[in-house]
Order: sequence, then C-alpha cells, then structure tokens
Amino acid sequence: MGDGLNTAGFRFNAPFPYVEDDYVQRVDYNMTSTMKVFGRGTFTRTTGTEGAIQFPGDPPSYLFKDQSYAWVVGHTWTIGNNKLNQFQRRRDV
Repeated sequence: MGDGLNTAGFRFNAPFPYVEDDYVQRVDYNMTSTMKVFGRGTFTRTTGTEGAIQFPGDPPSYLFKDQSYAWVVGHTWTIGNNKLNQFQRRRDV
C-alpha cells in the first residue's frame, strides 16, 4: 500500500457555514360574506459558502448572501352564484 512517503495526507474538518432562515406570514380578512382579502409575505435570508476551505486558517471563499422577499395581496368578490371577481398583485425581489 505505498511506501509511506508519497501516500500520506493531511486531514482536517473544514468549516462549511450555511444558514437558511425563511419567514412566511399570511393574513386573511373577511370584509363581508361575499368579499375576502388576503396578504402573504415571504422573507428568505440565506448565507453560506459555495465550497469548503482548502487549508486550515484560510478564510471562507465564494461567499454568497440571499436576502430576497416576495409578497402578494388579493381580493375576491363573489358577485352571484355563477359570477366571481378576483384580483391579485404579486412582487418578487
């Protein structure tokens, strides 16, 4: 299994930081028996590295940070048994 000179290696536990926090909230409100309003918001906070460090003491490389959010609001109006009016507005960032 080798001569012990050229087959030896150096092993260590490389830190691989990764944090993912997702927050979701939703609100529903019945204005009347035929009108309903809702709102939803989503926040994502992700930080980490794309790869582990190569040698002990090296700083993390290929850092990434995601701080995206999205929201949507909507209104539903039941006009009659066969008529429905809906509106939604959405934003993703």
